[in-house]
Amino acid sequence: MKLRLYLDTSVFGGFFDPEFSIETMQIFDLVAEGEILCIYSDLCEEELILAPSRISELLKKVLFF
Repeated sequence: MKLRLYLDTSVFGGFFDPEFSIETMQIFDLVAEGEILCIYSDLCEEELILAPSRISELLKKVLFF
């Protein structure tokens, strides 16, 4: 069974934050490799869609992993 991680809005934003980017990029790399299943809420998705474009684009990439 794949590891399932709940990711909230701040994790997606952390991808672009120098303080958290290394660890966050590692998480998203594991999602892309199929090692982790990314779980998020409907509210989180709504917030991400309204977020700055680089963050909403990251959500679109995660949807297609």
